[in-house]
Amino acid sequence: MGLRVNSRQRLMALASPCLLVTLLALCGTGLTGCRPSRPVGQLVGTVVVDGKPLDTGVVNVFSAAGEGGSAPLDEAGKFHFVGGLPPGKYRVWIEPPSALGGPSPEASPQSPEGQAISAHDRTVRAFQSRVPRVFCSQLTTTLTVTVAEGQNELPIDIKK
Repeated sequence: MGLRVNSRQRLMALASPCLLVTLLALCGTGLTGCRPSRPVGQLVGTVVVDGKPLDTGVVNVFSAAGEGGSAPLDEAGKFHFVGGLPPGKYRVWIEPPSALGGPSPEASPQSPEGQAISAHDRTVRAFQSRVPRVFCSQLTTTLTVTVAEGQNELPIDIKK
């Protein structure tokens, strides 16, 4: 007595392995959004200059592998990189705040040339007077951090 398999059962038996192989192939190429997640480290910290929090600017990190990001400083000198960073060693530098929307000139104070100085320009000048230039460029900075998987804290304590 033989086992009878109808055509529907035969089709399902053939289609199931093909469907599984197709789904695995799509996951491997990232087309279905089921990419394997890569490890990341969360980087947070505080920037202090001569014992006082740096309340303006942007902390930047960049690795030799081309990974990196930027995080703005808040009024307490704290920063955090949203989304995390791949583990590795990074160069760290701090830049003045960007001119989002461009500077807005105000009547006073005036520059030595008699021109109005914008609020943004005053902020940038104050930043530059507090943070030594060596820490303001990726090329000259001596600050580094090694990010590991999980939570990482980077206290930056600059003394002039």
